[in-house]
Amino acid sequence: MGPNGMSIPSHVNMAWNSNFGWTGSEKTLDSVALADLAEGNIFLNANNDSILARLERHTEYPKLFWQAFGIEIVKESLAERQKYISYALAQFMRTQISYNSKFDRYLRGEAELTTDEYDGYTIFMNEDKGDCFHCHGSASNPLWRDNMRHNNGLNSTFTGNDLGYYNVTGNPADIGKFRTPTLRNIELTAPYMHDGRFNTLEEVVNFYSTGLQHSATIDPLMKKVDEGGVQLNPAEKTKLIAFLKTLTDSYFISDSELSKPN
Repeated sequence: MGPNGMSIPSHVNMAWNSNFGWTGSEKTLDSVALADLAEGNIFLNANNDSILARLERHTEYPKLFWQAFGIEIVKESLAERQKYISYALAQFMRTQISYNSKFDRYLRGEAELTTDEYDGYTIFMNEDKGDCFHCHGSASNPLWRDNMRHNNGLNSTFTGNDLGYYNVTGNPADIGKFRTPTLRNIELTAPYMHDGRFNTLEEVVNFYSTGLQHSATIDPLMKKVDEGGVQLNPAEKTKLIAFLKTLTDSYFISDSELSKPN
């Protein structure tokens, strides 16, 4: 969870996103990293003085910044240091690419799904069952998200962070709307929803099955809100979760190139 009570969206395949953050208010990845620096480095567990001190004593980073940007990072102003550090962070995040989950390998003919996994995908794609694909993609949308904002029925009333994109635009039509998160590695990215209210995939599936709440800005895609949700039975829930776990990319999460010590 972040310091503002919001959960942290997963950092995967971000080079293909068109907006960032839970409300999608940041338009470029560079500006996301810069905002974190400008707000006191709350996500970096540091402050600007300590970052500069680490740069000054590091044997490689000043050389790397010179090679990449042609600047002496330790001699730059605070604003310039923040700018170039944000560029470097954004470029690293663009390398966090996931493409080798079990479902990816199934689509390439390199793996087989179990019966439950395949049935779960069928439920995911069925408008009368899971009806997940409108927002979360399909085999033809490997990002597993639509880069759009939705009110998915989490609340019937809204205050604070729950107001969503309204806090950016001030438009009442945007109340409760949040950017669709990717389902890649969803098995590993709890807690779920913008406020982290659900700790397990079972809780998430139960919510979409029986927990939807009506409000003035509920997304039209939540077609079964008056019934509380899609009303999956226990076997269907188990199969849907089995499919969602096929989106886990063990190659990505164990990639040593993404976890080298500094």
